[in-house]
Amino acid sequence: MRLQQFSSVFLTTSFITAGLALAHGGSYPGPGDTVPPGAGGSTPSTPGPPLPSTPQPGVPPGPGGARPGLPTGPGGTIPGAGGPGGVTGPMQSGPDLDAWQFWWELNKPRFLQIKSHIASAGSVITQGSGDDLLSGLQVRDSMRPSKAQLVSEAVPELLRALRTETNRDIRSACMVALAKIGECEDQVVPLLRGLLADPDQELAETAALCLGILGSPSAIPTLRDLYLDEPAGRALVSHKKEVPYRTRTFAAYGLGLIGAANGEADVARDIQTCFLKFLEGPGQSRRTPRDLRVATVLSLGVVPDPDGVAVGSLWRFVENQLEREKLVTSHVPTSIARLVRKLPPAVRQKTVEDLFALAKHTEEKRAPDVRASVMQALGMITHLSDPFAKKVVAELQERVTQETAKAPVVSHFSIMALGEISGTGAPGNEIDRFLMERASQMGGRVASRAWAALALGVSGFYQAASKARVEGHPAIPVLVDMLQNIKNAEQQAAYALGLGLLGAKEAAQPILACLDRVKTDSVRGYFATALGLMNHREALPRLQELVRTSTRRPEVMRECAMALGLLGDKSVVVTLTDLLKHPENQTLAVQAAIAMALGFVGDRRSVAPLVAALRDEPKQLAAVSRAFAAAALGIVGDKEEMPWNAKFGENVNYLAAVETLTDAANAAGILNLL
Repeated sequence: MRLQQFSSVFLTTSFITAGLALAHGGSYPGPGDTVPPGAGGSTPSTPGPPLPSTPQPGVPPGPGGARPGLPTGPGGTIPGAGGPGGVTGPMQSGPDLDAWQFWWELNKPRFLQIKSHIASAGSVITQGSGDDLLSGLQVRDSMRPSKAQLVSEAVPELLRALRTETNRDIRSACMVALAKIGECEDQVVPLLRGLLADPDQELAETAALCLGILGSPSAIPTLRDLYLDEPAGRALVSHKKEVPYRTRTFAAYGLGLIGAANGEADVARDIQTCFLKFLEGPGQSRRTPRDLRVATVLSLGVVPDPDGVAVGSLWRFVENQLEREKLVTSHVPTSIARLVRKLPPAVRQKTVEDLFALAKHTEEKRAPDVRASVMQALGMITHLSDPFAKKVVAELQERVTQETAKAPVVSHFSIMALGEISGTGAPGNEIDRFLMERASQMGGRVASRAWAALALGVSGFYQAASKARVEGHPAIPVLVDMLQNIKNAEQQAAYALGLGLLGAKEAAQPILACLDRVKTDSVRGYFATALGLMNHREALPRLQELVRTSTRRPEVMRECAMALGLLGDKSVVVTLTDLLKHPENQTLAVQAAIAMALGFVGDRRSVAPLVAALRDEPKQLAAVSRAFAAAALGIVGDKEEMPWNAKFGENVNYLAAVETLTDAANAAGILNLL
């Protein structure tokens, strides 16, 4: 049984009721494995059947009714699947993979930046009633748990549970939590190495991944031996014939995480050499599991390229593999973009020319997933001031208008790429005007207008971050008018998020009205998030009330708690801790919801109650509730500002998925882990 991450940053109710699963410990939902059974799976020695380039309809539902691997909205529903407050119209055969929610769920960490809000000094502190949580005190210093507190309180209990507990969920959650905290490496690393040989595959692969999350270069030899299936790696997992492909895949992601976290060029070269050896050797064969090749391509993109050799290797891979392996090559453009986006314009211009050529080729070869990734890559590497920007913008605008019907994902990813480029310029630029026109349309194919609203929010967010705008954005009145005039709740939520990203406090009242009027919890949470993003402190009383009164609607409670965290309201920790201890809130769903909310909005005051929940001296809590408490400790004590898997989730092409990348139904992919 696995503990899966709920959408947004919370666990879905549908998943709780379907049977909680704590896999490895989970953060980003993503649309799932597009590989048919057997392809790239547990029999890596044989090639799989030909793959579709896009997910196929008619896949039987997984737990909670979700199509296997698909991400859900804040309340656990599948975006675009219909139902109250969802997309209206004819009955659909499956979830709408073109829904904007998928992109948002995988990209939102860079916009929410929840940890900085929680830990910042000078945030709002309101009165509380918790007897052990500094009740009533006005705390103005940093609220992060200190290293001393984590080492003395959290780490010992996590180590104890990992050594003595037998429940898989608890042990997996403890491993991830210890790796995130990153302390007591001399005790943690031997435990993780020992678990590599565990007969439970989930525990073994989690141990490999956690060696990477820990971030220590000392783990490179171990992970390299696993990844390359060396004899020493087989000895580590007690397999004579081969290292299981899932363990190898998680080791690849682990190596990528170490390379991304370490600033030393020699470390980057060591890891990069390992990846290139594989990519130019076994990675060329279709007999090698797709999971392993996808992990290699994505990990190469997050490791610094000190000598500029990775980009050429990735282009050669595309040249050799595109005709027969569109799924894997779909991830190459964005990995290349990550490597070159900070380089001089001349270098980026050459990459743009190569991307244009690839887009033209994939149009001829009917490979929309690869072309969609090209559009994302163009948005990642282009600045509005670049000499080649005009050509890129024209290309993206053409894709938006011409591919809406034949390849919607290409059109929608192009819209988001335009938002990213516009964010490098001044408000009201040519791109903003184009997006405002798309966001204002009332007829035709209206699905793209929600994407345009979200893209305008992305543009304004980055413009504000770069001080390009000081006052209001010209898109605000357009989005407010549409929010009040359209009727579809899912689309209204996209406009609300766009306004939140724009910091449009003048939109607070209509968004509050949506929060109260819309009853579908999968949509309702986005309105709370929007209020937090725009720092509308007048919403504090309503959000606090919803947290206190929504224990029977845990998804609403979690989303509102997160919005309070964005607003800097430290009293939410007091409220959640009181709810955690209340005798009426001892059901599994409520306990899990409260524990995870404490993880995401918690600070140093939440460590003690979470440790107590993991220890469970009265022996009253279910194992999964205790596992959630362990996972929450890892989030509270995380050494990094952003979730570890955000490195892979940003602008990832979630349509070109394999089970180890995103598989929300089984919480089996890295983007589904806490």
